[in-house]
Amino acid sequence: MRITDLCCEYMPAQTGRSGTPPCVGTERPCFSFITEDVPEGAAVRYYKILVSSSASLLNDNNGDMWDSGLVYSPDTRCIIYGGKPLSDKKTYYFRAFAMAGKTALKSRPGAFNTGITRLSGWRGGYITACKGAEILYFKREITVKRGIRHAYAYVAGAEFTLFINGKTAGSQSGPEIRGAVRYRFFDLTDDLAQGVNTVVIKVCSHNEKDPPCILFHLDTEYDDGSASIVVSDEKWTAGTSPDAAEGCAAAFCPESYYGTVPCAVKYGTDFPCQTGFASSDGKLNSVFDEVYKLYGEQLFTPYSSACRALIGRRDVFGYVEDLYTMQRPNGSLPDEYEDKNDTFGTGSRSRGEAAFDLPYGLYTMYGDVRIIAGRYGEMEKYYAFLKSTSDGFIRKGGGSHLTETARFAADALMMKRISEALGYDGKAAYYGEMYEKTREAWYESFEKQEEYGIGDVIGVYSSALKYGLLPNADNAADILDAAVKNKKFGNHIAPQTASDVVDALCDHGGEDSAYAFITELSAERPDLYGGAFRGWLYTRLLGIRPLAPGYRRMSVSPFVGGSADRVSGSFRCAAGNVTVEWEKSENTAELKVAIPADVTATVSAPGYGIVRADRQRPVRSVECKHGVHAFTLVKIKKETIV
Repeated sequence: MRITDLCCEYMPAQTGRSGTPPCVGTERPCFSFITEDVPEGAAVRYYKILVSSSASLLNDNNGDMWDSGLVYSPDTRCIIYGGKPLSDKKTYYFRAFAMAGKTALKSRPGAFNTGITRLSGWRGGYITACKGAEILYFKREITVKRGIRHAYAYVAGAEFTLFINGKTAGSQSGPEIRGAVRYRFFDLTDDLAQGVNTVVIKVCSHNEKDPPCILFHLDTEYDDGSASIVVSDEKWTAGTSPDAAEGCAAAFCPESYYGTVPCAVKYGTDFPCQTGFASSDGKLNSVFDEVYKLYGEQLFTPYSSACRALIGRRDVFGYVEDLYTMQRPNGSLPDEYEDKNDTFGTGSRSRGEAAFDLPYGLYTMYGDVRIIAGRYGEMEKYYAFLKSTSDGFIRKGGGSHLTETARFAADALMMKRISEALGYDGKAAYYGEMYEKTREAWYESFEKQEEYGIGDVIGVYSSALKYGLLPNADNAADILDAAVKNKKFGNHIAPQTASDVVDALCDHGGEDSAYAFITELSAERPDLYGGAFRGWLYTRLLGIRPLAPGYRRMSVSPFVGGSADRVSGSFRCAAGNVTVEWEKSENTAELKVAIPADVTATVSAPGYGIVRADRQRPVRSVECKHGVHAFTLVKIKKETIV
């Protein structure tokens, strides 16, 4: 048994030369960890967290900042810091202890940096030069004394790469949205050398109206107790070549695309989730490989599969921060992810479903209620804006008004779920009423339509089925299935529509059609449909879905079919690795499932019954605790399942 995945604010808490600790940007971070290789029948009985102001104090088990004491709970997913006030721009060290069964466990040390949580902590300002340039290089030479204790840099800009003495120290891609600038943290302790060091920052602009700007803050402390600060100011030179020596002196940016000095927000990569996949279907494997090249081991949440393709390589937590940074006083959010044209609520809300789906998806992934509580007021404002700009309850603009209205109904459902999770019963009832009124308005408009083009059929029927808007779901599912089978897949299908099609088909017995649809579509454009593909692969083909926040309870219901005779894959959720393997023959299949510690799973398979050793007839589902479980599946008619 062991403790793994020690995280602070859902970012790997690395120490030493192998990695930079995460920069959390909050005064009360949360910690999490996973217990692995726990035998069946054992469970986490209690845990303890120590937070220390130095590595040496932590090694002595001295939690001078916080000692949580023994907490009798198996839930190690969101442990809120409750110690002494943390200082800005400082690295703290922590360790987790746990008792699993009768075995005492101790994690490796972790670390986190607090970042700059107050505007007063920033010195200097944004600098620029050479108006009209799309790329600028900023240069500054700094002198470093002997005996560096630590050197921490905080850099803010849209897209930049930081070089120290000609070597890349790190970079940031995006955001490309107005006023939503996050900063990156760099531990340069091992990058700076005694004597003169050259710092160069390559900065790109994504807005024609504004020049490239950068904000830089470097704190260096020495073993003798002295310290120095280097910031972005007129002492830097700027030019269009990497040397920048012949460039002009840097100047402070005017009020620009980059907004004011960035407020403190955490920055880091998301918790990795993707751990492997293989099947007997060569085309499916090829699509997975292409999608993996684009996404790597990035976070997936079951409520943001389509959104993920459009967010690209940005982290989900950061995107939510960016999105709501742009919210206007009337509650509107940009129609597109990148606010290049200042289009706020003027047309289709298009990809605005991320405003509700991503926070709720993150809450579902981690079980941290702060994620939705902290954005609830902003989500309410956005829903109110959508409602105020609708024609009754009909949303128009962009694509089909029926599809737009269906997703408006989905917004009400999502707000109902979020309100219920927060215990806001009155507001949950209100959003439930809004859903019903939107559903009625949708159906009234739907009945007036005489016919649809093939693309409209797919969009209208898939969204209607997914969000429960049609009284005759079986007939609608047949229409959608026929439309999908007769469709020559093109690149004009929106990622959200592709995700709706997959979910609607799978929810109404069309798993084989969904398999062919998403595999074919993703093979042509993995960059566009990769998010929808991952959503289908994890939640449908492998069948791993949460039944409770943080995956404390989950459903494992894989689709045993399609073009594959054999599938194996795993998904790394906040509780640990969930592994699913199946191999089918003519009327039976063998299924093996591995459930992480302190998790209960309901195991089933569409179209199959599970034969248990203690029963002669197949059952619909089986409840499993953690461990490895093997089952025989028998293809049967629904009425024979007990």
